[in-house]
Order: sequence, then C-alpha cells, then structure tokens
Amino acid sequence: MAIRFNPSRTMFVQLPLAAIASLLCCAPAVAQDAADDGGDVTDIGLRGFGDARLRFESVRSDLPGAEEDALTLRVQAGAELQVLPRTSLLVEAEGVADLYRDEPQGGPPGPLIPDREVLEINRAQVSHGFGSGQVIGGRQRLSYDDERFVGSVAFRQNEQTYDAA
Repeated sequence: MAIRFNPSRTMFVQLPLAAIASLLCCAPAVAQDAADDGGDVTDIGLRGFGDARLRFESVRSDLPGAEEDALTLRVQAGAELQVLPRTSLLVEAEGVADLYRDEPQGGPPGPLIPDREVLEINRAQVSHGFGSGQVIGGRQRLSYDDERFVGSVAFRQNEQTYDAA
C-alpha cells in the first residue's frame, strides 16, 4: 500500500514553522533596538542564530519504480563567541528530519531524493581579523565563482561544508 501526499496536512506544519521563522528573523532587529537604548553590542560577546526550512520535493520518471516524494525539515542553530575584539569562535549544528517520504517499493532503484535524516556539526570555525583581511580556520562554508565545483549546495537540505583554512 502506497502512502500519498496530502497537501492539506502540510498547512498545519507550515503555519507553526512560519511563526518560528519570523521570530528568528526578527531577533536581530530586537537585539539592535536593545543596543540602541544605551547598551553596547560588543559587551555581550555571544550571538545566537538559527534557521528553519520546510521543503517538499517530488521526483517523477518514466522508469518503473522511479517515483519519490519527500517532505523534509531542516533546522540550523548556532552561536558565535567574540573572544577578543577581532577573534571569534563559531559553532553551528544542522538537523534534517523526514516528515514524510514515499519511496519506491521493489524494482531497481531509480532517482532518489538525497536529503536523508541527519544531525551534524555544520560549522566549527575560528576567525581572526587583521588590517583589511581575515583568516578563518575549521569547518566552514566555501563558495567559489558560481559554486559549480566548490560551494555549499544550498538548494539541498543537507548543506555541504569544508575543512579549510
């Protein structure tokens, strides 16, 4: 028995996620307003950030058994600690959850949606600024040219990061 996607059920998932996403987007503005009231942002030294993305993807093909649907949720959360005026530590975790997946049953494997459930450290880096430049070491996002060969593959739920200096 195959389970089919019901679009009306996702509305209940999307509304709370939209509220969470809007709160995450508004948090920097609220922090900026608090700093304008006489506080200094550099006194805090710790900055938190986060992101959530709900995604539905469907693959259809003429090959037998080459159909798949997936509803996935990606949540990224992290913190940056300002150690010295120009030195900071950053850690970010990423989790992808399968909320719904209708995979092909039997037959040869066809095109698959590669976003699987995962919980991992996405970025862990140390950065130090000097003069007009900055040195960053650790697991980080890299983006060269049009990201054809080296990039974060941001259109997928599981972002690609690199160990680099």
